[in-house]
Amino acid sequence: MKSRISALLTFSISFIFSTVYAQDSLKWDIGIISGIQRTYFQTDSPEESSSTFQAKNEFVNGFMINYELSDYLLLEGNILHSSKEYHESSSDNPINNRTFHHKSLSIPLLLKSGFGNRMKISIMSGLCYDISLGGRWETDEEFNWFDENGDEVGQSTITRDLGNELRKNQLYAMAGVGIRLPIEEYFYFYTSGRYSTTLNSVYTDGSGKYQHLIFLVGITANI
Repeated sequence: MKSRISALLTFSISFIFSTVYAQDSLKWDIGIISGIQRTYFQTDSPEESSSTFQAKNEFVNGFMINYELSDYLLLEGNILHSSKEYHESSSDNPINNRTFHHKSLSIPLLLKSGFGNRMKISIMSGLCYDISLGGRWETDEEFNWFDENGDEVGQSTITRDLGNELRKNQLYAMAGVGIRLPIEEYFYFYTSGRYSTTLNSVYTDGSGKYQHLIFLVGITANI
């Protein structure tokens, strides 16, 4: 069985590369992209059954590359730095009124089916590999702090590093629509709207799922 799978993968890769190199009109374009990512968090953890979660927006930016397989088929890759942020509210425990911040490096690989001559509209789908760069949460309210004698020494918010609680790597399914419009002989304006959802849990204890709405704009150039 393994030998059949290996043979199929070898044939598929060979076919893709032979198709790519056989095309004289093959084009690459690379560029920079930036936008906004809206993060939705869901969990079925019993510890957070009384909590509600509010989606929040954060900036995302990075690089992109387009690989024109044919007039109607493109392969797009990105390297994106982003922050995932959401707010938790709880009526049971004031310390659970807090905002979570997760930073990550995302690497989406998308296959795009495009149509149109000058302005190309593409339907895209693929996978995104996400590498965690750490995270923390911070309470909304300030809490009293006391010394060993029980005397109040001040007030401050509570911040906690999530450390090993966050899963180091995540895999997302991603789909969306993109537009690529030539603005000069070698330059393109690019924009896309995407939806993504985690295929595994956010936290190492098996809890939490992310969903994102992502809106990007950028400029690319032929190379």
